[in-house]
Amino acid sequence: MSSLLEVATPPSAPPKPTTKSGPRYADSLLHNTSEVLLYKSPSHRSFFTTAYILGGALLAGALNWNLVVSSLEGANEAKQGSWSSYLVSGANNLSTVVVIFFSGVLIMSPWRLVRTISLVAGKAGVDGSKRPLLHFRMKRSLPFIKDRIVTKSPSGVFLDRRVSAIDINFNSVAMKDSAAFTQTFASPAPPMGRSRNFMFRGWNTLWRDIRRMAYREGIAYVQIDGEGRWKLDLQSCAMLEEGRVLERLTLANKGSEQAVTGLVAWLRRLSQA
Repeated sequence: MSSLLEVATPPSAPPKPTTKSGPRYADSLLHNTSEVLLYKSPSHRSFFTTAYILGGALLAGALNWNLVVSSLEGANEAKQGSWSSYLVSGANNLSTVVVIFFSGVLIMSPWRLVRTISLVAGKAGVDGSKRPLLHFRMKRSLPFIKDRIVTKSPSGVFLDRRVSAIDINFNSVAMKDSAAFTQTFASPAPPMGRSRNFMFRGWNTLWRDIRRMAYREGIAYVQIDGEGRWKLDLQSCAMLEEGRVLERLTLANKGSEQAVTGLVAWLRRLSQA
């Protein structure tokens, strides 16, 4: 598999935007095959584990702190009913709500992730021609549950940015190797730059997952009609032709968020889980 993949570091300056290419381009990709794999996510086992452990610990800590402060306030009969008691109780409850919100953000960060995206030939129409469709395999938020399968026309799928222009490392597969790449859809994309040092590798993995949880580093969003918004994890993923094939099929988005930066963009990414 390593012979099929090459590390792609996209340019920091995005190329000029293009519009959706229409069915002719999709038909050309399916000329000699019935399925072409476009995107494959990396393994998210450590991501799920880190998010659930850190988020759960933060949630438990917030609730425990609230109970401790409330019990101390209740035990102090002299201050009950005073302004200071109300202020302490209000500050305690407000801080608990804020911490619970951020713990929820951490816990939900690995939810609604796309595992694979493929271009498939749909059922033949009246004229005998097959309609190209995008086939999604969605990861579940809990283990040991089968992936959710969604099939949509490319006209109903929208990316929020140019994935080939994001300045992050991922695996790129050349078009000539697309057939072999499609056969590997069941396995996650191989890790990149894997260190032999266990401690160093563990620290890098933890720091990467924290960045994913805190500000959704390397996450793009895909809007699917009737299915809502889902996440594409671009960090260490595998994409055909650096993601340009996926862009040509889906990039006619409903208002790009690429130019939105700063606090507003950060809060928006968090609110989208």
